[in-house]
Amino acid sequence: MVDVKNNRWVVSEDVFASRVMLPDLAKVFEPNGFFEWVMKKTGAESIVIEPGTVAYFVEEGEAVGHLPAGTHTMKSVLECLKVWKIKQATVILTRGEDQHFDIDLYDIPTREDLYVDAEIRLSIQIRDVALFLDNYMGVQSEISFENIRENLIPLITQSVQQAIRMQFFDDLKSGQMVETLSNTISEQLPVRMRRYGFNFIQIQALSVSSHGLDELNAKRNQIALTEQHVQDNLRRLKVNSDLRDQHLSGAIDKIETKEEYADFIARVDKDKLIREDDVEELVFEFDNRKTDRKTLRDHMIRLLDIKRDFELESLSSDFEYQTDITALNREIDLAAVSHTKDSAALVQMLELQKEKRAAQHEQQRADWELWRDKQDVQRDESWEQTLHDRQLKDVEADIAIAESERDSRVALIQDELQNKLENTKLVREQRRKEWELDVSDRESDSQLGRLSALNEINAKFLEDETRLKHEMEELKLDKSSQRRLDEIASLKGSTTEELVALADTENARLLVDLKTNEAATQNNQAASEQAAKAAEEKGAAVAQALKDAMQDVKEISITAITSNSNQTNNSNSPPPPPAPPAPPVTSEWFLRRGDETKGPWPHGDFVGFVKGGSVTVDCQVQKAGTGMWSRAGDCAELSFLFGGDSPPPPPPPPSAP
Repeated sequence: MVDVKNNRWVVSEDVFASRVMLPDLAKVFEPNGFFEWVMKKTGAESIVIEPGTVAYFVEEGEAVGHLPAGTHTMKSVLECLKVWKIKQATVILTRGEDQHFDIDLYDIPTREDLYVDAEIRLSIQIRDVALFLDNYMGVQSEISFENIRENLIPLITQSVQQAIRMQFFDDLKSGQMVETLSNTISEQLPVRMRRYGFNFIQIQALSVSSHGLDELNAKRNQIALTEQHVQDNLRRLKVNSDLRDQHLSGAIDKIETKEEYADFIARVDKDKLIREDDVEELVFEFDNRKTDRKTLRDHMIRLLDIKRDFELESLSSDFEYQTDITALNREIDLAAVSHTKDSAALVQMLELQKEKRAAQHEQQRADWELWRDKQDVQRDESWEQTLHDRQLKDVEADIAIAESERDSRVALIQDELQNKLENTKLVREQRRKEWELDVSDRESDSQLGRLSALNEINAKFLEDETRLKHEMEELKLDKSSQRRLDEIASLKGSTTEELVALADTENARLLVDLKTNEAATQNNQAASEQAAKAAEEKGAAVAQALKDAMQDVKEISITAITSNSNQTNNSNSPPPPPAPPAPPVTSEWFLRRGDETKGPWPHGDFVGFVKGGSVTVDCQVQKAGTGMWSRAGDCAELSFLFGGDSPPPPPPPPSAP
């Protein structure tokens, strides 16, 4: 935001540039009171631009001047803006000092393809306010620092990256790289930033770091130390050989004291390559054996041979170690190419072997150092045995390592072969199970088909058998019924005695019961007729008596007597006796078809069979308790159901005495 209150212009801290529109410049200096009017008359009216702020005036797209921080009167403004044509103007308020930006760049490749991280602090400023207004600010009222960072910093970052790509890492670490990068960026950015009215000032600070370089330097230092160690061993071996040649040539024959012998060693070992303890050991051996000149030279030569063998063994051990480590690293790289479970296991095993080999090498060097620290002049004889034991242990260790590697490789091969065999077996077993399942499905389908066909045959056979059985039963019943009908037809017109004589026991009993029932029925019918006749006679007598009584009282009052006579007649005449209720039929019935007897059924159910047609007129039936079989049409209780006469009414109750 821009604060123009009380004619004071200042830019907020987070704003890079702001626009102020002045439609009438003279109004800015108009007095608002008496004192301001007095100041205007004296030409002292003013505006204040706060420190750190610069006001650029733009008219019709061209910059006509600027006002630095401070107090400005109308007169001073007009002097600064000599080319003033119209009253309106656009004022751009911006920072007067250089604007600093901190940039962090990551993974920038250098000329040697080494990725580095850079921390840069650079500064920019507005160069052309008209271009800034037209091409960058546009219609915006203000430009913030965040806007500058988002739009211009990527251009600067690209130039910085291009400049870093052209340099080596060692050059980036030098003190002159800040100026070099500033010059390179200043050559690349003007065309890009000129369009927007900006000016790149310089790079003020540069910090370059690289994790990869640190690792690379560590590896380089390790390699350098290893190379230096090997070179020292080689040079030490050469010095020992030269010292041995000097002993063979008889150069020590004239040496009498240990100081002279130490000077002799120093002349041969000018670079001080022989270890101090080895020098002390040689001097000590010389001092102890210098009295016996005959054995001194042989002893010293033998001691130097031991030292030489020790150095050779050390070089050989270091060379073998480096060779083994290189081979293991190559195998690890090859195994890591294929990202499989077996390759991961192989890489893990190789890493373990690498660690074991390094530990073995360190232990070997520690043993040598320990032996060197503990040895003295009396152990020159035991050195060969110790060296032999050490070599024997090394050989045994190498053999054990080789066996372990072979066992590991064999185990891996066996495991891989076992996996292949298991996979093959699994596939074969799966195929076998699929084949068995297919065969089982086919057999099941075949068995189901045969079982279905057999069930159909059995069902058809059972149906035919049932149908034939029913037909045979119906045929037997038909023949039995026909035979019975023929017998009945042949017995038409026969007397009761003949029927009883020809019938079987049951039928004879039924006939007897039937005749007995008929006789009883006739007797009951005659008795009923007599009772009815007696009742009629009694009724006629009563009527005649009433008629006579009525005739006697007719003379007193015809109307009253007639009415009373009618009422008396109605009240005194006995009501007709009610018909007795039909006795409930509670009898039971048997049915015989051929030789098979069925029942008993209650009378109501049996009547339902007759009405339903299950019992015909010619069927043999028997009423429970009678013991006689007869045709259904001949039974009084059933004959009316076959279209015959209705059963006779029940006999009237006997008359009262």
